[in-house]
Amino acid sequence: MSGFARAWIFGWALSAASACGAPPVVPPADGPTTPPAPASAPVTTAPVSAAIDTRPALGAPVAFSPQAVQVLAGAAAPAVWIVQRATMPVVSLRVVVPFGARNDPPGRAGLAALTAEMMEQGAGKRDAFQIAQAFEVLGAEATVEAGLDDMQVTVTVTRDRLMAAVDLVADVVARPRFEAKEWARTQPLWLDQLAQRDFEPMAVANVVARAVYFGEGHPYATPVDGNAGNVKALRIEDIKRFHAQAFRPEHGVVVLTGDVDDATARAVRTTLVSRWVGAKAPPLDARPEAPPAATARPRTVLVERPDAAQTALLLIAPGPGALAPEYAAAALANVPLGGSFTSRLNSNLREDKGYTYGIKSAHLASRLAGAHVVRTAVQREVTAPALAEILREVGLLTADGPRVDEVEKARGTLRVERIETWQTVEGISAEVAQAVGLGVPPTWLGALAQRFEATTDAEVVAATRAMALPGATIIAVGDRATIEAAFEKNGLPKPERRGPSGERL
Repeated sequence: MSGFARAWIFGWALSAASACGAPPVVPPADGPTTPPAPASAPVTTAPVSAAIDTRPALGAPVAFSPQAVQVLAGAAAPAVWIVQRATMPVVSLRVVVPFGARNDPPGRAGLAALTAEMMEQGAGKRDAFQIAQAFEVLGAEATVEAGLDDMQVTVTVTRDRLMAAVDLVADVVARPRFEAKEWARTQPLWLDQLAQRDFEPMAVANVVARAVYFGEGHPYATPVDGNAGNVKALRIEDIKRFHAQAFRPEHGVVVLTGDVDDATARAVRTTLVSRWVGAKAPPLDARPEAPPAATARPRTVLVERPDAAQTALLLIAPGPGALAPEYAAAALANVPLGGSFTSRLNSNLREDKGYTYGIKSAHLASRLAGAHVVRTAVQREVTAPALAEILREVGLLTADGPRVDEVEKARGTLRVERIETWQTVEGISAEVAQAVGLGVPPTWLGALAQRFEATTDAEVVAATRAMALPGATIIAVGDRATIEAAFEKNGLPKPERRGPSGERL
């Protein structure tokens, strides 16, 4: 299923000082003292340069624009998207199809995720152990993952071993074995992991938030990894059918990033095409391509955990999807609220009040929908005051909008995050693959970067004031009496009770 500190600067400074040729000063045995100045050199006091006390002025920030994605010419499928980076002899390869948990049929939640898991359990002539060992010999590890909107087979390897890795990836993509004995081992283990999820309060809050926010029947309403009832009903034939429908060359895009040229990219596609053949499969069942009409959502939801030492709190409210014009402004508006360590929520609840180890907000955006989310876990006895502070900070920010300095900091924060992502072949590969899952052309990445840079202060303020978080649905997981009292103390209605998979009780 699917920190940061620097200490080397001071060490470097000390080393540099000792490398200037001056002999070390050794203090006498009875304690340190100041060595006398040589008789021939009078002691003088040099004036301190004014520059030492002057803080250097920062230049204007440089706008970030990602490297353009090249598309391999030709009508052959699959398409190949390339970002060349020759700084290191490393290549990241992803095979992406734009089908994921969104395409799980009703009553089969978890099907895409389990298909991805079973694709790792043997392919071509190799069983599960042999395929893992073959990648290990290449110094690589292949993963197959399902998300909401896509499925990806990924491997990163040195350039000289790329074609050997492609040979293995071709088997994983086109010829997974789907053996009954591996299914008999995998399904119970998956069910065990789902059972463990029920005992992780924040994981439960996330699952319940999906069910409540999107509503029954929406393709995002169930978790990617499914739920126990649906997974128990799956059979290996369901896995085989889903793979045959989703993993076809005409659906796929090969993403290559790193030290790779056009000739190598063509060789990669030729190898994949030569193996990626098979009988035509019927199309996947149609799922909604747009979110359904808004439905009434409960204001408060309770998932009971008797005598829990902590309360998990999650607020969720509507927000623009990844393809909406307002997406960039909404993402920038999130940063002052809870999108960084120095955000309002974290400064208040962690640094000032000490209610939590951390609290974050996020603007979650996928192909069909988006949402504003706030998450934290607090000690049970401070559930009511912590909730009051969350609602207060949300109310203040959405009423007044962020300050000018907060908007500028938000721009810098997201710009640095994007730059860091584009510093590694794996980061570039992941971002390009996300565009495939969203169903957008490769030029979308550059257009999105321009949108972030061009978003005005006024647009960020407007997006902040448009946040629906003041009326968000609040999910609380923990002790029932404590949570009910906290809701009542904050003037909120009596909660609707749900089970750990979002089922109504």
